[in-house]
Amino acid sequence: MRIALGDLRHRTLGRHSVLMPLGIGLIASYLKKNMQKEVDIRLYEDPTKLLREINIWKPGIIGLSNYMWNAELNRFIFSYAKQHLRDVVCVAGGPEFPVDMEECKEFLDKRPEIDFYSFLEGEIVFANLVEKICDGIFCEDLKGTPLEGILSIHPENKTLVAGEFSRITNLDTIPSPYLSGIMDQWFDGHYIPSVQTARGCPFTCTYCRASNKFYSKIVMFDLQRVRNELTYIAERMVSLSVDGLYVLDSNFGLFERDELIAQHIGKLQDKYNWPNSIMADTSKDNYPRVLRMAKEMRNAMQPLCSVQTRNSQTLRVTKRSNLPREEYTESQSQLIKQGMVPATELIVPLPHETLDSFIDGLKEIIGAGVENITTFTWMLLPGTQLASKKSREKYKINSRFRIIPRQFGEYGGQKCFEIEEVCCGTSSMSIQEYIQCRGFAFLCFLFARSQYEIIQKHLSDFSLNIFDLIKSIFDKMDKTQSAFSRLYQDLLKETHDELFATKEDVYRFMSRQKNYNKLLRGEIGDNLFRRYLSMILCNGFSSSVGIAYESLIELIDTDQSDVRNSLYDAKKWFLAVGNISKIFHDEQIIFEKSKELKLSYDVLKWYKDYEPNTRLDNYKRENTLCLYYEKKEDIFSLMTSFKNLYGKDPYFRIGKALVDHDPRDFWASSRYKF
Repeated sequence: MRIALGDLRHRTLGRHSVLMPLGIGLIASYLKKNMQKEVDIRLYEDPTKLLREINIWKPGIIGLSNYMWNAELNRFIFSYAKQHLRDVVCVAGGPEFPVDMEECKEFLDKRPEIDFYSFLEGEIVFANLVEKICDGIFCEDLKGTPLEGILSIHPENKTLVAGEFSRITNLDTIPSPYLSGIMDQWFDGHYIPSVQTARGCPFTCTYCRASNKFYSKIVMFDLQRVRNELTYIAERMVSLSVDGLYVLDSNFGLFERDELIAQHIGKLQDKYNWPNSIMADTSKDNYPRVLRMAKEMRNAMQPLCSVQTRNSQTLRVTKRSNLPREEYTESQSQLIKQGMVPATELIVPLPHETLDSFIDGLKEIIGAGVENITTFTWMLLPGTQLASKKSREKYKINSRFRIIPRQFGEYGGQKCFEIEEVCCGTSSMSIQEYIQCRGFAFLCFLFARSQYEIIQKHLSDFSLNIFDLIKSIFDKMDKTQSAFSRLYQDLLKETHDELFATKEDVYRFMSRQKNYNKLLRGEIGDNLFRRYLSMILCNGFSSSVGIAYESLIELIDTDQSDVRNSLYDAKKWFLAVGNISKIFHDEQIIFEKSKELKLSYDVLKWYKDYEPNTRLDNYKRENTLCLYYEKKEDIFSLMTSFKNLYGKDPYFRIGKALVDHDPRDFWASSRYKF
């Protein structure tokens, strides 16, 4: 039996995910171990390659992982397969699926190209289904028979057929797809490896798919297996120009053994100098342990103390608890002392959140020293409590549909768009207030990050805070005309224009050739925060620095010439060293001859040796700086890696690179000319 397994990603404008497809690797690994009949299994993430294989290789079973970013693509692949292969069996599985049985039936009724849906964990139930198909049981007979973990539509009476659902209690019955060699094809420098050390989440956040009680118990892979996988990966990644690793656990750091895993990664870093960037959703309940883990791993892992909201009423509705304010502030202080950048995530507009409460929450978060603040629009995920009909009515949820960033393509002459449903208004927040929240959140996303750290040093010198600066900028955005303010207004307009009343409206609009061409150029249909961050750093950086210093001087409210002149010198230096767009457009610039910068204040000494309340106007001294790139080979290697992972578009690469890297890694260096 020929079996095609796919974790498909659109490639029209780069790739949504550059992760090795671990999920289908696990399914393939279990199949190979447990099938009595001979099977030929192939794994795919490129949809065009799978389409070719359908015509040439002619698989008998196609199994596709169904996520929000590829669900429409999967529908097209399944339909195409049904048209070209008479007896092909199409099986879907993954989180882009309801939990309520009535909604499950409605989902499958609308998708007759799907024969079976593997509900929840897929390794064992998919293997059992394949075994029955290989035994010669007809697909139509199986669709009318309850099978464990499988949903289908009865071929005659059209009812939903569902078997029993149970968790995998021993994950080590699934052989490692790394150690068995199944994942070897992805070690080519174009993918980032990922590992899963445990499954499940004990928390009950009502907006999250993982809150399903099915997942509440944590089940772990054997610790030595995890160590062996990490070693196997490190031995192969050392020769590739990819420095990242993803840990896919829901709460990495929740258990004591996670610290042992971190210690092992630290040993791999010592031996192989890999990984240098570790992405993980870290536990908020054991923050001291998470900090120790980060230290064990050279601070390569960013501890993420997400709050989602600071509104007490909203927390009750979402069944979520955050650290108390004092404990939260202290945890971020410890993170800063460890030499790391505090980060958090918010969701807007959740029930009971208002414009004022959202801004107050941001003020509290910024006051705790958090720099990287990412605000997500609330996605109404299928199967979550807050996306239910009851919750929609209770909280007057105003939902819209939008294209998932860059997730579209044209296959066989048919346009395909991935679409998500989001909330843009509730009984406590209008759509106009939602757009204002997004605007304010973007200013925090931009100015609170380390790229603008010099501004924060000035603020500290004058006993001011970054929130007051951001609020000052926010209040003048509709009153000033500059490259930065125009980009900001464009962001707000796109925040409104990306929303549509129905999925059909998205398809109609995006299918028009004029609009589809805009998609292809990246002018619409992108992640707005990421794109406008890149656009500002590329096209509006000088203007953004200008408005920041203008607002700073207004807050300081002084006529002292030394203060103003020192700030002018600081601005001049910052513009010279902090313009990172140059090397993303042409990395060869790092090899150019150094340039000189003449200053009247010793900005370099003040910045490098900074202590609060020292003030730059106390560093008056004529000096000339040479500007150059110090770690040329390291930067060049990173630029090469970014191109391999994310493509040639510099705007897209900047946005993706700054997810995992401090922007100051790409600044020019300064030294005195003697």
